[in-house]
Amino acid sequence: MSCFSLLHPAVRRIWAKSGEAGGHGLLAHLLDVAAVAEVILRLEPPATHRMAARSMGLREADVLRWVAALVGLHDFGKAIPGFQAKWPAGHLADRQAGLSFEPAASLECDQHSRATAALLSPMLQTLCGAEFLWCLHAVQAVSAHHGYHFSAHEVANGAPRREPPAWRQARSELLEAYWAVLAPQGCPEAEAMNLPLVNWLAGLTSAADWIASNPTWFPPGERRDDLAMYHQHALQLAAQALRSVGWRAWRPLLAEAPDVAELLPRMIGRADVTVRPLQREGDVLLRSARGPSLLLVEAPMGEGKTELAFLAHLHLQAANEHRGLYRPCRPRRRATRCSSARRLFSRRSRRRGSICSWCMVAPR
Repeated sequence: MSCFSLLHPAVRRIWAKSGEAGGHGLLAHLLDVAAVAEVILRLEPPATHRMAARSMGLREADVLRWVAALVGLHDFGKAIPGFQAKWPAGHLADRQAGLSFEPAASLECDQHSRATAALLSPMLQTLCGAEFLWCLHAVQAVSAHHGYHFSAHEVANGAPRREPPAWRQARSELLEAYWAVLAPQGCPEAEAMNLPLVNWLAGLTSAADWIASNPTWFPPGERRDDLAMYHQHALQLAAQALRSVGWRAWRPLLAEAPDVAELLPRMIGRADVTVRPLQREGDVLLRSARGPSLLLVEAPMGEGKTELAFLAHLHLQAANEHRGLYRPCRPRRRATRCSSARRLFSRRSRRRGSICSWCMVAPR
């Protein structure tokens, strides 16, 4: 099916987001989230693409669309009687489209994320031909987009019981229509996904779902009748939304490697900075770093540890194509003392596409 208007009414009426204007259909929402995930990945460094392709057993040229297709399926489990009964208007529309909500036992399962984990793996394997364990891990990741990985027992009990056959038929048609639009190329060669990849995929799903669920950026409804055109428009909306939140394309913050005596003043925006021995020694070590690195620094207060942490980020972000910076900072006095350098570095980093996260943690 290439258009919303050609879908079976039941597929078209199954909702993902409730609302006064008729809510937002599930197929439309899945396409929205897939679009956001793909645009996010377009903005990420090449190292991210290489990591995902290697871990998933895919060609790098194909991996962005594959990841987007998987992420979009996060809410597949909303196409069950128990969830659809939660919104009265949506419930009524489903009934009018021919979906039954009897027997009552079919309503007991109403957790959509767990239903995704329970229902999607075998259907995904049939569609894409990947190994079943690979599909199981992919579904584990996207169904964890609310921050929780389901146990095997929870998955085994996550599917609705005694639901009428029309629900299975609607889910099958919805999935086929969705997959035909995304149409990822190739077949994963990996037998399974590793745990870091599963959690990376779960986090990406959470971010993409949060952005695509904002009705300001993604107005509810079938914004285009043709499914491929709907998806193309969703990609445009995703690019606009990411610009709105400041999610810029990755680029190295350190295009060249000047001497630390030149780099440190530029980094924090002060010309009267003197490089301390600790910072110079750390800079020498960081210039030789390749791959994931751990730098432990222990020194008295006032020796320049905060600035050395920023130096480390500059060198490692360029060498390893890192995306962001996370730095915990104690509250009150220490936070006040480090806030000036922190704010300067944060502003300069954001202008060049780095994402900085600051966390205030209580002292022990």
